[in-house]
Amino acid sequence: IQVHTLPEPDINAFATFGGHIVFMQGLLEHAPSEQAISMVLAHEMAHVGHRDPLKASSQSAMLQILRSAVFGEQVAVDSGLMLSMLSYSRGQETAADEAALDAIHAHYGSIAGAIEMYDFLGQQRTASSIKNWLPQWLSTHPDTQKRQEHLRAYAQQKGYSTQGSVHVNPWRKIEP
Repeated sequence: IQVHTLPEPDINAFATFGGHIVFMQGLLEHAPSEQAISMVLAHEMAHVGHRDPLKASSQSAMLQILRSAVFGEQVAVDSGLMLSMLSYSRGQETAADEAALDAIHAHYGSIAGAIEMYDFLGQQRTASSIKNWLPQWLSTHPDTQKRQEHLRAYAQQKGYSTQGSVHVNPWRKIEP
């Protein structure tokens, strides 16, 4: 795994080919805690471990080849194929979330501060009206509240402690 940063104010991170993970500077500077950043890092590492970037790219390429072979150049078919990939992507996100929570618990001995990253991301989404109008079925990621509920249930099922010390984010640029 190689972690890179981009000097962008966006609150985002992503995994790509070859084990590369990219953090936007805005995420590092505004995340509420070390555990929150660790949750994102572990989530992106899970995508790499599950080979999700390769799977998504391969699936997209195969669907495009199939579309071209069967339908020729039809934009409506392209849209339909993209919609079919969204639920696949949401499933990958849930699997990466669970693997990340497992890693956070293994490293810190509790999940304190980890699920709160989704509180922070939910607040960021609410502040940005751009994505608020998008229906859930068009999203590549699970609904933030449902994601938190799922992770809390997952943690309870695994017997993970939610109590523990939460470390200060060493990159934080704003006052908590």
